[in-house]
Amino acid sequence: MYKNFLPTSDAGLAAWALNFDVKITAAPITYGLTALQAGVYHALRLAYVAALDVALAPTTRSTSTIFAKNTAKKSMVSASRELSRIVQAFPDTTDQMRIDLGLNVRKVPPQPSPTPDQSPLIDLLGVSGYTAEVRLHADGEAIGRAPNAAGATIWGYVGPNAPTQDSQWVPMGNHPRTKIQVTFTESTVPGMTIWLTARWYNSRMEYGPPAAPVSANLPGFGSAASAEPVAAEGDGMKVAA
Repeated sequence: MYKNFLPTSDAGLAAWALNFDVKITAAPITYGLTALQAGVYHALRLAYVAALDVALAPTTRSTSTIFAKNTAKKSMVSASRELSRIVQAFPDTTDQMRIDLGLNVRKVPPQPSPTPDQSPLIDLLGVSGYTAEVRLHADGEAIGRAPNAAGATIWGYVGPNAPTQDSQWVPMGNHPRTKIQVTFTESTVPGMTIWLTARWYNSRMEYGPPAAPVSANLPGFGSAASAEPVAAEGDGMKVAA
């Protein structure tokens, strides 16, 4: 287990988050993240810093502004831990990169975990605007990851039928949690059919088999002119070596 890597003081936490934000925003794929994940974190950090400034200023400090600061802090800390787990598990992350990000370095190499041997089951919980919310779970379980799974990678596609080739799927991020929101770009035409699939990955980012694709129609009506998912850089559903 890692010891807590986040500073406990507001000043220390704000400095840590700034460094983390700058590095993952500049090169998210280097750390196993997507540009969307880095962008969401950036917004959470700015919200925390703004609330902190208001809570610290003598003219605006009050019970209400301190509460607002603590609420923003809680959201940013949660995101910090979630993204850090992804970075720690990403096989291309070196110890030097972990140190530069302000993360802990393992003193003992982790024991290898087997590759997940089952596909995720995908429950499509709903679609609002360009965002779909899904829950992944193991076969025979209502919630929770499959054995040996550290998280899941989501892929998306827009079109009347599911892709026939792995390279047509667009990667939409690695997620340690099983309840996930995925967002398609605003160039996606309302009324179009979106498709989602996923694979469990282990602590070495080795993939199990893909999930059966699920589909939904975006609200509205239209035809598929320039529909594209919000994509991380990548090349389809290639299994990690």
